[in-house]
Amino acid sequence: MVTGLGDSPRRVLSPKKIDVLELDGTIIEAAEAVFEGHSMDFMVQRDVQACNKKNPMDGIMGCGF
Repeated sequence: MVTGLGDSPRRVLSPKKIDVLELDGTIIEAAEAVFEGHSMDFMVQRDVQACNKKNPMDGIMGCGF
């Protein structure tokens, strides 16, 4: 569970069969939803490619901005 993931980490994790779930919200909300079997639909990010876009403020790519 992450708030964002770029193409490079996705390429590394995919062959290892590691599923990535990009969510908005807190880790507590996400963990409770997973372990208690609740829907996470309200947490799913709308723009899953956000980490691959340049930040207009500093021109770098990634989710570290």
